[in-house]
Amino acid sequence: MPIPPAASVAVASVPAASVLRACAVATLTLLLTATATVTATTSSAQVGSAALTRDERRAPLQAAPPSYAIVTDGDVTDLARRGDTIFVRGDFTRIGRFTGSGLPLDPATGARTEAPALDGQVSVVVADGDGGWFVGGNTASVDGHRFGGVLHVAADGTADPAFAPRVRGLVSALALDGETLFVGGLFDSVDDSERRNLAAIDTTTGDVTPFLAPRPDRVTELVVTDDRLYVGDGSLIAVDPTTGARDESFVAALPGEVRALAAEPDGTRLYVGGRGLVALDPDTGDADPTFAPTATPYGQLGGVVHTILPSGGRLFVGGGFGSLGETPGPLVSLDPATGTGDPAFAPAVTDLGDGPDRGVFDLGMVGDELWVGGLFGSVGAAPATNLAAVDASTGARASKALDHLDGQVNAVEPSGTGLYVGGQFFMAGSVRASGTAALDANTLLPRAGFRGHHVLRFGSMVPGRRAVYVARTNFHGYDRFEHDAGGRWYSPTRLDVRAFDPATGEPIDRLAVTGVQNLSGVTTLGDRLYVAQRLDNRVRFPRNQITAYSQRTGERLSSFVLPLKGYVTELGTAGNDLLVAGSFRRTRPGGQPAHLALLRVRPGNGHVRNGFDPQTNGPIYDISRQGDDVYAAGIYRTAGYGNAFKPGLARFTLDREWPGTLDLRDTFRPPSHRLSHDGTVVALGGVVMTNGWTNRFLDAVSGEPVEDPLDGYGRQTSLALPYGESLVYLGELYLPLAADDYYALSFISRTGG
Repeated sequence: MPIPPAASVAVASVPAASVLRACAVATLTLLLTATATVTATTSSAQVGSAALTRDERRAPLQAAPPSYAIVTDGDVTDLARRGDTIFVRGDFTRIGRFTGSGLPLDPATGARTEAPALDGQVSVVVADGDGGWFVGGNTASVDGHRFGGVLHVAADGTADPAFAPRVRGLVSALALDGETLFVGGLFDSVDDSERRNLAAIDTTTGDVTPFLAPRPDRVTELVVTDDRLYVGDGSLIAVDPTTGARDESFVAALPGEVRALAAEPDGTRLYVGGRGLVALDPDTGDADPTFAPTATPYGQLGGVVHTILPSGGRLFVGGGFGSLGETPGPLVSLDPATGTGDPAFAPAVTDLGDGPDRGVFDLGMVGDELWVGGLFGSVGAAPATNLAAVDASTGARASKALDHLDGQVNAVEPSGTGLYVGGQFFMAGSVRASGTAALDANTLLPRAGFRGHHVLRFGSMVPGRRAVYVARTNFHGYDRFEHDAGGRWYSPTRLDVRAFDPATGEPIDRLAVTGVQNLSGVTTLGDRLYVAQRLDNRVRFPRNQITAYSQRTGERLSSFVLPLKGYVTELGTAGNDLLVAGSFRRTRPGGQPAHLALLRVRPGNGHVRNGFDPQTNGPIYDISRQGDDVYAAGIYRTAGYGNAFKPGLARFTLDREWPGTLDLRDTFRPPSHRLSHDGTVVALGGVVMTNGWTNRFLDAVSGEPVEDPLDGYGRQTSLALPYGESLVYLGELYLPLAADDYYALSFISRTGG
């Protein structure tokens, strides 16, 4: 078998009640405190939970994604909602349900049985004799229960929480002998008992037995017979299965590591694979010279034997070799006595993966069909993603409804009427998605017919009536270091605004705006796209231009220069007007210089409504609209005409009778917000989410910290947006997946199931 390896976000504003979005611009590990009961409707919605204590705010991080969350094979950087569709954007090629690394299947059809997901890789599986399986690897949790590398899985795929020995390391080999489970791998203890790389566990209690073997190197293979346990690491030894004492009469002279091990059912032969294949006397370890599948000495085969299965008078051998028994590999059927290959067995396993470990990793026999797992892309001249079933006599491909697996299969094990498949995958049934995907907001399943494209490497999504736009939308203002180094207050840029069809995902080139110099903001209003850009980089408070484009034709319709000089950090909307956040210079009626951090602008002529003033004593970097409320985050300490203390975060209300005015809600009194251009805010119905150095969930009315509304994943969440009574959220976990002890897994889930 293959040897498994030892094991800055900015949330954008919500520009209008009909279009809610949140965006991530870079990867960030978030530390969120947060809420439980949410009614995501309007700004008046309340959170039915008490304020948190200090200890409650330090809840432990979740160890696995929510049940059946949507995941990708790369990073997700942005979410946006348009109606009942959630758009996902990032650097990925596939998207689908998180199924974990172990799957029970119906071997008759290949259909997958829905079961709780394992959060780590599966290295090895053995049948339990009662329709279930013992599963080894580095799984830490299943369905909320903690495990430690080995678990007992029932026929329906559920893990037995009562059987939970904690192996401190990686399990890569298992062998079952009655009520004793032998466990091998790379570890130093099991529960509180010191056991180096090999242990025995009582299957009825989960306790470690007194069995104590010599301290082997990393154990890769185990086979148990009536009177011996064979242990493969860098060599092959035999020990007493009760005491662990080494059997000195068994001496196997193998000049190479052991990667596969199997015994004939009658116990007359022991087959050993690695860089070669030999048959040994199970009592002495002597090689049988009449068994000669290759003239190449053991340890020198041009490829690796990963799996051996004696069955029905045949010896099936799989691996990453080119040929064995004078028949082409990487899967052959041999005469178990001589090692001669059967030319009638021709499964044609091709498109092997890269690297030293590739090809066929495990085999399982169900009736007259041979199940094949590994790292390959084709079987019988037809696509197969790492799993297939073939006729055991001819190798012809058997018709099965198998899901696409995103990673290699390490184990296939029949038991009762089922088949368990385990490996380094975590998505079964994913679909192609080149950096963009569309999900049904109710089920979170990918929408059929949407073919995502990499429309732009960086940027966030802005939904419109006819397209979804992708562009950089949050900017930081001037850069003092840039000015000190080169005399400019801003770095010059030339950026694009791309567009894609919300139904198909196809790029809409006619609606793209390319080569925008010093782009600083993008939003949509009605049937128009508005793009803000800076007109000068060498002055601290430059002029800014906003241009309107048709969402139907892409034609440039009009433009205006803002009457106040300053810098734009964010664009939003309010009614039929634009909201422009940032920092702008003005002169009060008495002639005193002043600063304005949020403008309400008429899009037709660029007129600024004079009475619309948040009265913050510093710039605003992010805004979030919800109904008539505007939440503003930035670098300021006071807000409103009374100079109320509002360190970095405030809630304002739009006055419908007097559209030119903005009222501060002094009852909104959150803890001090991080005073930084990285501080962001997004309204989520009865909850406001903020992040910066610290990240919080706050009551939308009072600003008090509240409990986590995101199923306990608040501290691992980077983005969230409301949908009906639910919240859709994006997070990231580090799990032992895909041959990586700390694989960064992006996941998307929804509260309320």
